[in-house]
Amino acid sequence: MSSLPFCSERNQSLWEKACVVHEGQRYGSEAKGPSYTYDYHLNGVREVLHRFGLANETREQGVIFHDALEDQGKRVNESLLYSWGVNAQAIDIVQRVTDSPGATRKERKLRTYPRTAASEDAVIVKLCDRIANVEEGLKEKHPTLKTYVKEHVAFKEALQRISYASTQPLWAHLDKLIARSIAHTKEEISR
Repeated sequence: MSSLPFCSERNQSLWEKACVVHEGQRYGSEAKGPSYTYDYHLNGVREVLHRFGLANETREQGVIFHDALEDQGKRVNESLLYSWGVNAQAIDIVQRVTDSPGATRKERKLRTYPRTAASEDAVIVKLCDRIANVEEGLKEKHPTLKTYVKEHVAFKEALQRISYASTQPLWAHLDKLIARSIAHTKEEISR
């Protein structure tokens, strides 16, 4: 259970369902560093949403299920989420941040980002997810951090097409994290 307060009792109940949805799934890789139950990641993303003062019931639901369709697509679909009480706007967020099919990561992201960028709430959820991943990567010195650094310019260009005022503090924080990541990588190379 998360120690961070939820926006509503409904979201607390949905959190428990999300933990079951991701049961057995790990965040991180034992081979590359620490590995945690997946609720660790979901809570990290929720923490970013709350830290930046952007939490409301809909966005929090979007965060709780942001990886459910992508990671558990055969077991979880929009109808199931709706039957659990996830509101329609949150389901829209989840659909917008779920990767489209594609042969490579780059292809999947190129197809997904325009759909994400068209919704302020989806951009907020995606940025909270990316910030949580980069913060964890820096903390654990995880190799996937290099992927986020390499993708940052394209990620920003794709998702900042429409400038939402609410996302500016998130972008500023993510830019600082990426700069720290680059400095850390250069420092490692010079050793």
